[in-house]
Amino acid sequence: MKFLLSQCLLFPSIFAGMASALVIYGGDNSTNRTDPGSGLPFESVGSLSNLSGDIGGTGIYLGNGYVLTAGHVAPYDRITFDGTTFFTRDASPEIRVAPGVDLKIIHLSSAPPLSGVSIYTGSDESLSPATIVAYGVGRSDDGSSLDTVTWGDTSTVAKRWGTNQIGGSIDDFNYSSYAFDALQTTLGQTAGEAGATVFDSGSGLFQNIAGNWYLTGITSVVTQKSGSGTSTFGTDSPALVLPGAPSSLLQPPGSGDVNLFVRLSSYATAITGLTSVPEPSTALILSLLSAATLRRKRS
Repeated sequence: MKFLLSQCLLFPSIFAGMASALVIYGGDNSTNRTDPGSGLPFESVGSLSNLSGDIGGTGIYLGNGYVLTAGHVAPYDRITFDGTTFFTRDASPEIRVAPGVDLKIIHLSSAPPLSGVSIYTGSDESLSPATIVAYGVGRSDDGSSLDTVTWGDTSTVAKRWGTNQIGGSIDDFNYSSYAFDALQTTLGQTAGEAGATVFDSGSGLFQNIAGNWYLTGITSVVTQKSGSGTSTFGTDSPALVLPGAPSSLLQPPGSGDVNLFVRLSSYATAITGLTSVPEPSTALILSLLSAATLRRKRS
């Protein structure tokens, strides 16, 4: 399903331009903090920070020393994938993937011992469940009901994963100074369903499509209630229209908090061209050729 709209339809008060780790419906901050072991590229998701230890967002390791994150994330100096070992940026400037798109690439001074992710190039995102992996704060331990949860602080920082379903795509979604093709999820009242909060900007939307895990989106924008840093799980206030925005978000009131991700299939060629990371089809051919060569050497 594709939404082609003309005005930006928001919840009262605010779109949070930065999307802290995940809030999971029905789960506390101990939920989903370890690799589920399904082949999900959990280890390739890292936390961006500066040399003072201040956290700024999430990044995804592409391979060849390159990290992909949201364009609005501040230019932080280092990234950790396991919480203890830091990799620093080199002196090269950050790379904007395309004008106006909320995506940028940074290069590290040394490559982490990790496999890069595969970026999806197809158009079937809505057919498969999605898993969000993010590195930031979780929920506040404030006795909130399941219907409304206040976001936590940096004491709740952890890498977490959670699931959701792609609710549709938006061509040329426009927010602030950015315009990009987007995928949309909604955080409603479904057990285990995940939604982003603050510092999750740049985190990854992953999907297992035809037996292979792909990175299909980068977290960009999340709605919240009245600017309060609260996930409302479907009990949000009525939506309103902000004037002057050329694109819109179709989201009926009371249906949940909206998360928007940059749709990477629209920019996969640009990303691979900037990083020399092969597209999935090329990577598969190379792996098959390597396997064939190895068999010949053994025979």
